[in-house]
Amino acid sequence: MSLSSFTVADLTKEERDQLEEISRRKVELLDEIQSIQDELRSVNSQIEELDGFADDSHTRRKQLMAGKRKFNLDPEKGLRYMFDHHILVLLQQRLRRRLINSL
Repeated sequence: MSLSSFTVADLTKEERDQLEEISRRKVELLDEIQSIQDELRSVNSQIEELDGFADDSHTRRKQLMAGKRKFNLDPEKGLRYMFDHHILVLLQQRLRRRLINSL
């Protein structure tokens, strides 16, 4: 049998079930990719906003470095520091959901 004459009917029930599972997983992965792309766009816009603080760029850079250090030691304290110093412009609810989902 050549591939050009292949049909789903030629598959066993187990093969059809596997094909269905692969198709379902593909849709899930495409949705996940879209979500990641949306998040990247959001992060990029936040980075651009940070770049907009040209007047205080040295101070902002120092605050960002301090926030990174704090985050590496304790992620919750680091995020709080960055929120308090307006380094990150994120919706708190969205971030909480992402953190809760990652646990």
